Amino acid sequence: MYGHEFKELRLEQGITQKEACRGICSESKLSRWENDQVEVEFSTAMKLLNRIHITSHEFMGWSKFSPRPEIDPELSEAIEKENIPFLKRVTQKQLTKYHKNHNKFDLFMAANLCNQLFIIEHKNYLPPIDQKKLFAIFSKVNLWSQYYISAFGASIFLFNPKQIYGSSMQIIRNIDRLKEAETSFNLEIIMGSLSDGILRLISLNELSYAQKLVKELKKSNYHNI
Repeated sequence: MYGHEFKELRLEQGITQKEACRGICSESKLSRWENDQVEVEFSTAMKLLNRIHITSHEFMGWSKFSPRPEIDPELSEAIEKENIPFLKRVTQKQLTKYHKNHNKFDLFMAANLCNQLFIIEHKNYLPPIDQKKLFAIFSKVNLWSQYYISAFGASIFLFNPKQIYGSSMQIIRNIDRLKEAETSFNLEIIMGSLSDGILRLISLNELSYAQKLVKELKKSNYHNI
C-alpha cells in the first residue's frame, strides 16, 4: 500500500497531515492510508506526493518498489534570445502573483526568472524581502528532493556565498537519501546545481568555500552512483 512510506517522507519534511491533505482528501483517509488500512486512488496519491514535493520516481525508489518540469515555449525562446523586456514583464507578473497568494511555488518561479535576468544583466530583480524568504525556505529543508534541488539550482545567482555554501552542503549531506531513490534525473540535477554553486563561488573569488564543497563532494563518493 505504501502509505507508511509516504508518512515517513512527510514527517521527515515536517509537514502535518492537515497540510498534506488539504483540498485533496480527508485527514482521516490520509491517516488510514498512512497506517496501511486503506488504499487511495492513483490520482489522489499523485496529488499527495506533489504536496510533499516528492516525484513518483523518487517515491518508487525510496519505497523500493518524475517528470522533468516543462518550460513554456515562449518563455524558453525569450531566455534563449535574451528578450529582456519580455522577461521583465513575466517576472513582475510572477512576483505580483506570489505577493498575492504567498505560494512557495510561485516564489520559486519568480526566483528562476530573476536568476535568468541576473545572468543576462548582472542585476538582481528579486526584492530583498523575497530573497530573505527564499533562503529561509531552503534553510528549513530537511529532505532535499529534486523539487528543492531544482529550485535552488535555478536561483543560485541570487544568493550570497555563505548561503550558496550552506545549502550546497545540505544537499551533499543528503546524497545518501537521494541514492536510495535511484533516479538518473536526481544525479543530473544534483551535479548541475552543485557545479553551478561551485562555479558561482569561484566567480565571486570565494575559493575557500568552493574548495570545501569539492572536498565534501569527493568524500561523498557520489561519482560512484
